[in-house]
Amino acid sequence: MQYQLKQLFNGADERGFSLIELMVVVAILAAVVAISAPNLKTWQDHSRVNSDARNVLGILQHARIEAVKRNEFVSVVFTNNNTDGENVADYRIFVDKDADRTFDAGETSLVLSDLNYAKHTASFTGGVPSAIFNSRGMPSTSDISVNFIVGNIKLDNPDDTYSKKVIVAQSGRVRIE
Repeated sequence: MQYQLKQLFNGADERGFSLIELMVVVAILAAVVAISAPNLKTWQDHSRVNSDARNVLGILQHARIEAVKRNEFVSVVFTNNNTDGENVADYRIFVDKDADRTFDAGETSLVLSDLNYAKHTASFTGGVPSAIFNSRGMPSTSDISVNFIVGNIKLDNPDDTYSKKVIVAQSGRVRIE
């Protein structure tokens, strides 16, 4: 018993770390954070663009699936609403009875929602931000809709050259590049 007390007070079995060791560890962590902070912002910006591209991909796939399920033409139309400097687009998925890519009275609206793509810009090839799918899930090529658009939606990050394209192929397949 006395030996154990002696050993305890002699400092032979000390545990823990000193203040200097703690300061060295904090300095190393601060250096690592300072080095990785710019990369973290870039990663966050790229993640936003990727997320919004996947969102647009999901919207177009939803319209394609609805066209096959309902055995009718289904359109998805995007409209840019740049108000107060915010990048917001509305999109509508609807059963397009006359296959003209415009929502008319008597046509069934399936989805009407906002697509907020803050921190980057969206552009549509062909000038018309829309897609129409026929009952087979392909972009419309019927005589009713002669001017079908097989194009892409490009999402750009203005801070660097990173961008993603959501592409609708002639087969109806929607993919991200």
